[in-house]
Amino acid sequence: MGWRVGAVHYTDYLDFPDLEAFDERGLRGLLDAARDAGCAFVLFSHVPRSGSLGRLLRDAARRDEGFRTLACQPTLGVDAAMGSSAWWASRGKESRRRLDRYRRKALEAGGIFAIEPATEETLETLLDLQNRRSGQAGLDSFAAMPDFAALIRSLAGTGIAQVATLRLNGECAGALLLLVDGKATGIYAQAFAPHWHHLSPGTGLFVFVIEDAFRRGLRYVDFLRGDEPYKRHMATTTMVMDKHLWLAPDAAPETLAFFESLVE
Repeated sequence: MGWRVGAVHYTDYLDFPDLEAFDERGLRGLLDAARDAGCAFVLFSHVPRSGSLGRLLRDAARRDEGFRTLACQPTLGVDAAMGSSAWWASRGKESRRRLDRYRRKALEAGGIFAIEPATEETLETLLDLQNRRSGQAGLDSFAAMPDFAALIRSLAGTGIAQVATLRLNGECAGALLLLVDGKATGIYAQAFAPHWHHLSPGTGLFVFVIEDAFRRGLRYVDFLRGDEPYKRHMATTTMVMDKHLWLAPDAAPETLAFFESLVE
């Protein structure tokens, strides 16, 4: 749209202590820097409503006409500090049976689960799988959206992303794009090869990523936006995430409508 933009992305999963230093004065300093740089807006994305940053930004929205709080969907996840045994025990009998079956089906077929670096090759594999799956199902593909596909490609080699893969018979049957944030990981996008649908590679990969988080001592696995039924079989927590938007006085009139459309 031709705007000069500024964005802040902070995921305050566990209300980390370092946010104590980010107070009202820090927020004002950030916005002053955005004004000096000529930014049209500053976006705080994926901020838990119950965290300290969320409270600070909601207070700002009540006082400052330039601030807006854009509510997002609830997000589900797993408190990885509980450990593998407690997680399996917390699932209902039917969920345990289903999740274990999907995992075993892939392994019995010779599948290999792994978490790989987000390279140009692994990200292109993810985009290709998404296009193939969506094309067969007659659905829109995020991989076919130029801006979104470019965003995914830009993650190659940054160290903030990984790709969880399931490989069968020498090919990638499924992939999850993971965003890594310290002691947490978020499952941002998924795709799988249509002809492996009977093995439910997506569910098997979710279970693998959760188990990997237990093994590596992570604190949280975030399923990110959406509370779809398949996620509820695995989730232990629900958090409401908000987007907070600050608009410069001279921001284009359509700026707010654009961001509101992303939340709907």
